[in-house]
Amino acid sequence: MTKLTLLDLPPEIITAIFQQLPFGSVRDLERVPQLRPYALKELYKVVKVHLTEKRVPAEISVLFRVGHEHDVHRRPISVNFNQLVALIRDKRASFIRHISFEDPRALLNIHDMYPSVLSNVLTMVSFELFLMYTRGHDFVWFFQEFKKLSYDITEADSFRYFNPAVYGDNSGWFNKFESLTINELSSDAINTITQAEFTSLTTLRCNAPVDVRFVKYFPRTVTLLKCVVCRSETVLSSRLAFPKKLRSLEIRYVVVSGLDNDFPAELNHLRNLELLKCDSASFYKLPKSLLTINTFLPLNIEQVMAQCPALEVMNCREFDVPDELCELPHGLRKLQMNSRGLDYLVKLELGVTLLSGDRPLSKRQKTESRTKVVKFPKGLQSLVIAGNLHVYKTLDYEIFSNCPGTVLDCLTDLKIQWYWNCQKLGLWPKFLKRLSVLDCKGVDFGGLQELTSLMYLTIEGTQVGTFNVKLPPSLVQLEMRDNLMPKFTADSTDATSLYYLVLKGNKFTELNDAVVHIPPSARELDLSHNEISSISPSFRFPPGLLQLSLLHNELSVLPELPAGLEKFSAAVNRLGRKGQVFNFPSSLEELDLHSNVIQGGYPFSRLSLLSCPRLRKLDLGNGNWNNDSDEDEVDLSQQVKIELCHFPKSLTSLSIRGCNAAKINGSLLRFPHLEEIDMRENEGVAGLFPIRDGHGSYFGDAIKLVWITKRYFEPDKFDKFVGMMKKMPNFECLVVAEQEVVDSGNITHKWLRSIRAPSVGWSDKEYWSKSAVVQ
Repeated sequence: MTKLTLLDLPPEIITAIFQQLPFGSVRDLERVPQLRPYALKELYKVVKVHLTEKRVPAEISVLFRVGHEHDVHRRPISVNFNQLVALIRDKRASFIRHISFEDPRALLNIHDMYPSVLSNVLTMVSFELFLMYTRGHDFVWFFQEFKKLSYDITEADSFRYFNPAVYGDNSGWFNKFESLTINELSSDAINTITQAEFTSLTTLRCNAPVDVRFVKYFPRTVTLLKCVVCRSETVLSSRLAFPKKLRSLEIRYVVVSGLDNDFPAELNHLRNLELLKCDSASFYKLPKSLLTINTFLPLNIEQVMAQCPALEVMNCREFDVPDELCELPHGLRKLQMNSRGLDYLVKLELGVTLLSGDRPLSKRQKTESRTKVVKFPKGLQSLVIAGNLHVYKTLDYEIFSNCPGTVLDCLTDLKIQWYWNCQKLGLWPKFLKRLSVLDCKGVDFGGLQELTSLMYLTIEGTQVGTFNVKLPPSLVQLEMRDNLMPKFTADSTDATSLYYLVLKGNKFTELNDAVVHIPPSARELDLSHNEISSISPSFRFPPGLLQLSLLHNELSVLPELPAGLEKFSAAVNRLGRKGQVFNFPSSLEELDLHSNVIQGGYPFSRLSLLSCPRLRKLDLGNGNWNNDSDEDEVDLSQQVKIELCHFPKSLTSLSIRGCNAAKINGSLLRFPHLEEIDMRENEGVAGLFPIRDGHGSYFGDAIKLVWITKRYFEPDKFDKFVGMMKKMPNFECLVVAEQEVVDSGNITHKWLRSIRAPSVGWSDKEYWSKSAVVQ
């Protein structure tokens, strides 16, 4: 029988599968030729084009994030102008369905270069940065040119003014917008909006205060509105005449003489309003249709119960506790509240708790088991309970119970934080999928193995000591952060799906099977910010491990690493002191060893990196010194040399910052795919660039970002170096470090000067930014 593969499915089914995959998985599948079109369709569906000027990092960073959660929530791909051009050239832009521009001039430039490429893409344009430097006739002239573009522009963001001169002849262009954000509302702007005929506008955001008498002129088509409404004492009407089709409203309501709860603003005529985000619900008469309410001032629960019987989502920091107890809305699905709201829900109930062996309590035990418990709506699916960050409180009652009237069989997401003593939490709701316990003391985690649906568990700042509970088989991700644990001995025998394990910020001093139990199913493991100084020779990492972080420990020797490891960090340790010859797996793609003490005349030759033909990112910054090192252990007198031939040709990112290399031998043309390199604080860097007339480029065409120290160059040669960099086809920025000694002392201020690429349509700019620092 022929085995069915993914490619045997219909295209629409494959697309639906890709929509549900984590971001990292889609990235991996991009490398498979047959699946690449499906991956590109998902990755580049939404693209944001930012300005290069805002996105120059201070240094190269090899980031390691362990966990499934950061992959689930998709964010738009963010590119600068040059990267967008690259997307167009290699045909990836054909997969874009929605694109946004931080500056409309970028869209003009793209149109000049590639007139029809984005013609069928939904487009959003922000005018905030453009209008900072453009006023009056220049702005009107720009619109005359911009509106001629044949693009489907459905959204405009951040107008600083909106008046007849702007709207005027451009009315047809504005009227087709579906979304509009206006930053300033002068009287002219108000008059313009009253006369405008927005036939497609559904989203309107006004970031400037609006007089209450003006709200009736908002376009009738708007369904999502964000605004600040002001009412003076002379205005007697409290009715807010918003568009009747409004479904979502984010509002601040300001009365000039202060808020008067005796005359609340009327929203109860808005029969389609489903979501309200406001300062306080007490300032309004609410509509019965409301499903979601989000407030940051105390919420009057009696008012909400009376006015909004269909409420499903309630997010409030605090309750106004009523004189008489009442229950929360029965249809509530999501609830976020603080300890005072929890106190309000406490009931005196009969707690029927099963004994071991599932034997029920006796009559006498039932009589004695009357206790305080919390009664939530039965259909509650998500619950967040936050105590007081500054004054931790003790819970002296059960939040959860298995009594028939209080059991929460629908609850899947639970987060509890900022409680001092949680010994009486009660039984965990048995169908939880996600559980987070943050900064709580005294929590009993003994019943976790009974949560057969639990997939994500986070325990942070609880000081649990050892953690030797039995983990459920459904668990996919476990985070144990900053718990000061000396051991992690959880029983993971049944947790065969536990792929992501974070044990960051604890008190492990060594790794052996008696101290830390790593489940064999783990694919990503974070042991950073512990105190690990030794690893037992018998200790083995899981064979299928793909990512491992030992950042910020006290290791002087590395252990044997799994054969298939792809990402590894052992930065900020004490590696290199004992002359170890390193053996990294050939599968390695990213390696971070910055801030270690790798000694010797050719210190990096011992890394044996040529055995890693897939290595893309390599950080060896500060690789010959360490701020915390003992002087008698480190020999800095030996002249350091770096041989570029010791690094694999596959590199796209390299940092040798602060290695104090007197010589750097070889050529950077060895690395045809190199996109970024940090060479600061290496005297030998000037030798890489002899800068002779007639000499070709010193980098491959892929280079984009370079960090370098200027003082090692002769002035005229440095100017020529800058000129050479600007001619590189993909060049974006050269970050130049310059120094100035203050008061003839030993305090040195480092300054970074960013020299930009002359992007199409923008003038070349140079500016300074202080990167602090005392040496």
